[in-house]
Amino acid sequence: MQKPPNFIQLLIFSLILIVLLILVQVGVISVAMDKLGLSQHSVIIILFSSLLGSTINLPLFTIHNETREGGPPPAAPRILFGPLPPYTGKTIIAINVGGALIPIALSLYLLNAYPVSLLNVAIAVGIVGLVSYLFSRPVHGLGIGIPIF
Repeated sequence: MQKPPNFIQLLIFSLILIVLLILVQVGVISVAMDKLGLSQHSVIIILFSSLLGSTINLPLFTIHNETREGGPPPAAPRILFGPLPPYTGKTIIAINVGGALIPIALSLYLLNAYPVSLLNVAIAVGIVGLVSYLFSRPVHGLGIGIPIF
């Protein structure tokens, strides 16, 4: 009977697995982008712009509402995200650069470069919207969260 792997072996295996998964994902994305007529340089720029842009939220407008008594709900989100700021009675509606603006710009470019029927576009947008709606959840103090799968 073999010994179970020690911590170092498990760590090395995990790091190799993560690197391989990243390489496969980048390869899959590169193949997809190549079929769309984009170069590898543009793929890298798009990927890193989306990654860096995901840290930037541009505020669009603010919704004011009444504060409620009793404070925030139980502490589940605090474990993941640290202490929550006090509720001030306003909600800031923002758009994420890496998760919304860059994909919208890429989509507009592709719609302009490759003619596609508007029915197909509407069906695809409807499917993505429905899946996003079904899997999104409110995260107190942060906004709406969608799993990264």
